[in-house]
Order: sequence, then structure tokens, then C-alpha cells
Amino acid sequence: MSRNRFVKPETVRLKLSEEEWVEIKKELNAGEARKQASLAVVPHILEGRVVDRVDWSQYELLRMELWVVDWHLHNAEGKVPKLSLDALRALDVTTFNEINDLISQHVVESLTSKKVELNPSGTNDAPTL
Repeated sequence: MSRNRFVKPETVRLKLSEEEWVEIKKELNAGEARKQASLAVVPHILEGRVVDRVDWSQYELLRMELWVVDWHLHNAEGKVPKLSLDALRALDVTTFNEINDLISQHVVESLTSKKVELNPSGTNDAPTL
């Protein structure tokens, strides 16, 4: 029997401080990986050529929107707000960084467990965090 070449939609729950958590995708499928690779890429004209530049102020926010599928975080009223891009923007910096770091750690651990080289050579697509 040949191997499965399709991503099964699964999630992983990552604990934050206290009793809160975020649930992220276990892995991205090809379409999501391509979308992640193009997040916040802004074309610019430089010396008569079009070059792509990453808008880092948007990249991590859009990446988080792609990976996070659910959460249990409380607002000032003690309620769990609906997960949305606006809600992600409204997070305090510490929480945003904590979630972002957990996503990065998950991706690195996932790639390591699959024995994927983080900086491949040759014509293979480079995995992106």
C-alpha cells in the first residue's frame, strides 16, 4: 500500500499560562503552506525591477490567523471572544508573543520529528515557519 499523500485536518492544543489555551493546526496542507509563504509579500519597484518585500509588521499576525483554529482566552469581562483577525490584533503584546512562540516551536518540533532539514539545499521548497 502506498503512503498517504494528503494532510488529515488535525489540531493540537497548546497551553498558555494559567488555564488558557490555543488550538492550532497540526500541519498545513500544500495550499495553506503556499499561502503562508506569500503572507505580507508586497511588490516594490527597485531600480526599475519589481521585487518582493515582506511586510514583517503583518506577517506574524497573518501567520497566526492561518494556524490558530480555536482558543480559550478571556477578555476584561471574563468572556472568551470569537477568534478573528480583529481579536488577534487586540491581544496584548505578551500574549501575542507567547502564541507566536508556541506556533514556531510546534513547527520546528514537527519538522524535526519528520527529519526535514530546516535549510534544505537543492530545488526543494524551503519549509517556512
